[in-house]
Amino acid sequence: MYCPFCFASLTPDIMVCKNPGCEMYEQSMPVKKPRLRTKLPDGIRVRFSRLLADRMTKCEACGLPGVTICGSCGREIPSAWTRYPEKSILFLGQSGAGKSTLLAASRLKLSERSDLLMTPLEPVETGERFYNLYTGPLTREQRDLDPTGPEVPRPFLWGVSSRRGRITRAVALAVYDVAGELQSTHEKVVSLETLLGRASGICLVIDPTIQAARQADKSGTPAFMPDPGIWESGERLLDEVLNRGEIGGKSGVRVAVVFTHLDIWFASVPDCADTDALSDILLRRLVGEWRGKSFLARLNEFSDYRLFATGLYRGDELRPLDKAEAPLAYLMGEKYHE
Repeated sequence: MYCPFCFASLTPDIMVCKNPGCEMYEQSMPVKKPRLRTKLPDGIRVRFSRLLADRMTKCEACGLPGVTICGSCGREIPSAWTRYPEKSILFLGQSGAGKSTLLAASRLKLSERSDLLMTPLEPVETGERFYNLYTGPLTREQRDLDPTGPEVPRPFLWGVSSRRGRITRAVALAVYDVAGELQSTHEKVVSLETLLGRASGICLVIDPTIQAARQADKSGTPAFMPDPGIWESGERLLDEVLNRGEIGGKSGVRVAVVFTHLDIWFASVPDCADTDALSDILLRRLVGEWRGKSFLARLNEFSDYRLFATGLYRGDELRPLDKAEAPLAYLMGEKYHE
């Protein structure tokens, strides 16, 4: 278990009383881990959440549950982060590739699903900040999002519960929108390495329209050809993940590669009637045709990866294309419609 803010280990936990009227306010208390919690399967934990809460460490003076504090950065850790299995997902890619817009569209689409619920673990830092920076501009102002600042990203923390038949599954999710500048500047590389070292999933966002060329094929139809430089940063980031030194064969980090601005380049894809036909297999073929064979070879060093394409409708209303949520759902281990 680790801190989602500074990535330090949370073992052993430090718990303090956060009741201002208590004589033990801001003082630490001995941690009594509930033995029942470690024996319950993931799908059962939600049903017994009230029972587990009763067994959490309480302040001996006021009786209220204690709050977990990171011993390194001092930040308060949401209780769900320590109670449920955690997943950390990074949105990576060059500046302007559309990482933030994709994240906003993914969250918007996932909120429409009846079998899945994403609850902010921090009402202000995740709930309000995500709306102000992501959902609001996309839905209210009808525009692409501004580039992310070059600072080390603050995580968006959600509690995600999903229902599969009679089983309810819960995970604590941390999503990091990593600025392109952070991925290319040497002075920030330590922070990036730390992020990559904790990631359980990576959403690698690529904009194939950056400096793309159009040339006529034999039939006179304009052919779309991305600049070969779009693969370089992607390969470098994948190499960083592969350098984690995992024991065994292929890397266990799940990777979703997303080609954005589909609404701009789709018309140039040969033998493809509509966007629904852009399957993972067809996208792999396109990457080969787009001189990205070395990129595909790097992806083959991961045991679990998939390619996606998405964009935005730019008509009277700016809105995500269908399946914009598929990459994030795939990285969370949820079902999505192929």
